[in-house]
Amino acid sequence: MQIALTDPEFGPSGLLWDTLAEATFPAPPAPAPTILCRECGCTYRDNCGDGCYGVQDQDDGRCAACIDPSVVIDWSKESTTSPPSASCAVPGSTSPAPTPTWRPRPRWFTGWPPDQQSPRRRVTVALFTRPAPAPETWTPEGTIVCQRYRALEGATVLVYTADTDPGASRYAAACLGCTYRADRNARGKVMTELEAAQDANAHATACRAVPRGVPDRPDDTEAAKLIRTRLWARRYGSAPHQVRLSDFTELRVDLQRSTAWIKDLLSGVAQADPGFLTATPSGQGVRFTVQPFARP
Repeated sequence: MQIALTDPEFGPSGLLWDTLAEATFPAPPAPAPTILCRECGCTYRDNCGDGCYGVQDQDDGRCAACIDPSVVIDWSKESTTSPPSASCAVPGSTSPAPTPTWRPRPRWFTGWPPDQQSPRRRVTVALFTRPAPAPETWTPEGTIVCQRYRALEGATVLVYTADTDPGASRYAAACLGCTYRADRNARGKVMTELEAAQDANAHATACRAVPRGVPDRPDDTEAAKLIRTRLWARRYGSAPHQVRLSDFTELRVDLQRSTAWIKDLLSGVAQADPGFLTATPSGQGVRFTVQPFARP
């Protein structure tokens, strides 16, 4: 059979051209059915249970539990077993849903039962848990570390100063393997950076402590106790003692607090117990003074 094609403009109808166009350019395929709920991620097989059978309304794209919040979910049917590896059933089926063994955590869910834990949460914790800092690179809060030494067994010895004293002659040495702390030289004066470095090097050549990691950061109660204990020792003198920030340089590694936090604590102590610590305004701020014990 022979077909002659003519220009539709000269003929009475363009039906032949339309038919050939449909045969040459077929219609685009229908979109694939939605299987995963776009809100909580459940499927027909791994569904919410108790009235939820996955995505039934293709136009909405959500499961029954997400469309209707009144759908009750029985958490006693939850399990921590892994999801089945079989493929999900096509949504819209009228067959009864199988008993759910596992389902992804919905976004609106506020917490798993106490005796269970989301598998997704275990993966998240493993991926985003921040590793503990290494002693070789750790800088305590409120300090500026200028030198580090390695002891015989690998413990780190720090040479540091307060975060508000860069370039000042108030330095200290601290070993992260043992309890060694020093902020005074042989004459009882504050140490310069050179003196602190010599002291740290001398300790590193003799210390056999093994590395024990970074010291734990104390809570505010324990940190305040360290400050009060240091100040209380000054009350045994015969005259008032003027408090200086250099009095706490030795404590900085264990204290792990900023200079602003220390000043705020001193102000609170002075207001709560003026017989112990007094605060006097001065041209450079506030001067704190430890009062000695009253003697007969």
